[in-house]
Amino acid sequence: MKLLPFFAIISAQKPPEHKVFKLQSKLEWVVDTYYADSFPKWSAGMKAKTKRVGLKLVDEYKRKITEMESACFEGSGSEEEDNRAGEVLRSNIENLRFVQDDPCRGSKQLTRNMIKWANENILDYNCDGSPKEEQGENSRKERVIKKWEKIQRRFQTRIDCN
Repeated sequence: MKLLPFFAIISAQKPPEHKVFKLQSKLEWVVDTYYADSFPKWSAGMKAKTKRVGLKLVDEYKRKITEMESACFEGSGSEEEDNRAGEVLRSNIENLRFVQDDPCRGSKQLTRNMIKWANENILDYNCDGSPKEEQGENSRKERVIKKWEKIQRRFQTRIDCN
């Protein structure tokens, strides 16, 4: 039995922001499939807004990680940016795992997943990389979550979901 070194296992894992790009590509698919024909201007605006808010999620996550690194590891260098959005978009068009037949449920599932990701990943961290027991006030995270909730309501009201 061949054992892999620990760093090989860690490097094989996808970064947490990968999920945001994955969800973003699925949301764009929902907008293109169900909303674009009936509401072209609204659809273009919502695609731009979901992309902007998704990038804010990733930025907030990276800011929290940078805060932890600067507080704990003085003098460490900055990591290179890894842009996986194009790769994720291509790989997820074939593998869309959400309710595709119902735009109400599909858009709700995807926006709820963005909110869940924010709650799980935008945290205050200890020096060892684990989340702190006591999470302080995080107004940026709360603002981004409220934006996703607003986007969810806009999707639901646009085609009269009950």
